[in-house]
Amino acid sequence: NNEFIYTNLVSPETTSEAVALLNTLPVYYNIYMDGKIFAQKGADSYFKNLNLPAEFLADFASRLIISDNLADDVAGKGAELIDVFYKTENEKKIIFDFFEEKGLFLASALTGVVSATAQGSDKGTALNGLCKILGISSDEAMTFGDASNDATMLEYAYYSFAMENGDEICKKSARFSAPSNAEDGVAQMVEKYVL
Repeated sequence: NNEFIYTNLVSPETTSEAVALLNTLPVYYNIYMDGKIFAQKGADSYFKNLNLPAEFLADFASRLIISDNLADDVAGKGAELIDVFYKTENEKKIIFDFFEEKGLFLASALTGVVSATAQGSDKGTALNGLCKILGISSDEAMTFGDASNDATMLEYAYYSFAMENGDEICKKSARFSAPSNAEDGVAQMVEKYVL
């Protein structure tokens, strides 16, 4: 229905402080608000393609709102998610220290990218909420992951699969393993365990 069924946002104050900090660093970042994705104009010069497929990047760019002044756009609003692409260990330390000081939940889908959300806004919490709405238990849920940001979701569901090409945190969080994405591992496991 294109309606939010649950929200737990990074506070408006922390969102504004994050934008102020990130605007002082040579990093690319996105702020997710109101179901949309925002980026600061000019920050694209800091974007580093971490081997993301061209189709993904084209789709992402088509949904991106470039802001002339992101600080004004976020004023008084909380963020659903803050993604930061960093290049150096010094940038990583500054960013992680800030997010950790603010008590945010940190995860990563790619090396060199950190995603910050409010505590309790992670894939495991989301899946738990969805299962409650659907009236099913965690034993009836199936999840697949390949990165550390999938860990809480993999820990929640009984049928949790780490992709063969997944990172170590992902593999430690899952009960089962699946062939790689390139081998259609998700389809193979759905055929085996569901169909």
